[in-house]
Amino acid sequence: FITPFSVWAMIAHVVALAFLLVWIATQPSVQNEPNQSTSYSPSVLIGAYSLAIVVLIGLHIASVGEFMIVDTPDEPWLASMATNYAEHNDLSPSFIGSSYGTPDPILPRYYLLMGVWLKVAGSSLIAMRAIPLLVLMAVLIILFWALRKYFDFSLLQRLGAVIVLLSFMPLVRMSHNLRADVGLALYG
Repeated sequence: FITPFSVWAMIAHVVALAFLLVWIATQPSVQNEPNQSTSYSPSVLIGAYSLAIVVLIGLHIASVGEFMIVDTPDEPWLASMATNYAEHNDLSPSFIGSSYGTPDPILPRYYLLMGVWLKVAGSSLIAMRAIPLLVLMAVLIILFWALRKYFDFSLLQRLGAVIVLLSFMPLVRMSHNLRADVGLALYG
């Protein structure tokens, strides 16, 4: 393969999740008739959703070391800010600006967080790629909590939302990228 196996695994799990969600959504919901053998109780669906989430998170974590070494041309430059902080306590002498030329308030904080992590975990590629996964986990926790607190969604609906978010392809890619793009899901 020209493309790393982890990318193929991500594509396959998105397709499998789409199939699973369509299958679950098309199941009859009538539970009053005793002859209905295709109807599932909420606890079975919660278990299936929870298993899907565990498998997805496992795929995310397992594919960190197999992801492309350099995904975008600016990854080494951006990650060097974090490694520079981890080794020399200096974030970066370069200007971190937005598209409009104004200082970017998010990038320095993201790479400072990554630099602190690298001081603890070491400056390996896998350690650097773990930070976007940790940010993704924070996004999932915030989503799960917000759906319960502000929208009063059931457990099944919240688990379904987590599955959909975990299978959203741009977020899957951002959770393996050294750029601060995954921070947009948290800050945005």
